[in-house]
Amino acid sequence: MSFQYEYRETYYCTYTIQDWNHLLENEGCKQIISDAFNYFVSKKYCYILSFVIMSNHLHFVTQLIPPFNIEDLNFKFRSFTSKELLKWIMIHDPDVSNKYISNRMDRKFHIWKQKPLCVEIVSQKFMEKKRIIYI
Repeated sequence: MSFQYEYRETYYCTYTIQDWNHLLENEGCKQIISDAFNYFVSKKYCYILSFVIMSNHLHFVTQLIPPFNIEDLNFKFRSFTSKELLKWIMIHDPDVSNKYISNRMDRKFHIWKQKPLCVEIVSQKFMEKKRIIYI
């Protein structure tokens, strides 16, 4: 008997640090990302099925729990992690904060690129193409 996964509200997401800066190479910053995932799971917003954190971006597969939707995830995740990453920068490496100064009127700093890539997964074929392994 083979296992069949139901891809309901399941997304492959990529979030990229502004200007591809290597902010996430530090263990403290990686922990902020991990803590955010744990928070979202504990609040029953979503399941994190797999993830990888690179030095300047991250990929993850998530299954959302209704009524939480992908727009909620994008807004809350970027908002929370931006604030926490900026706090970390100001404590551990304040000179780096200049890399994240925003030219927008509604914010002083900009950690993440504006539009993350989130693609809905509808088949096992997509998972195999991306070589995704569940954790």
